[in-house]
Amino acid sequence: MTDHIANPEVFITLKEAAGRLGLPVFKVRRAAKRGLFPTYVLLNRRKLVRLSELIDAIERTCTGGRK
Repeated sequence: MTDHIANPEVFITLKEAAGRLGLPVFKVRRAAKRGLFPTYVLLNRRKLVRLSELIDAIERTCTGGRK
């Protein structure tokens, strides 16, 4: 059993994810289009994301600063 099934996380829109993280929505959409994090399409054409996967993608691309 995968973690996502054992610990389900709500899917949210790219716009909602951008709002929660304080990012411009166009930057989140651009990153999604480039495939920097997984997106999901369920029952319609709207792209959805798990917030934790977006945060992981941001942390992977972190440069400089303290770790």
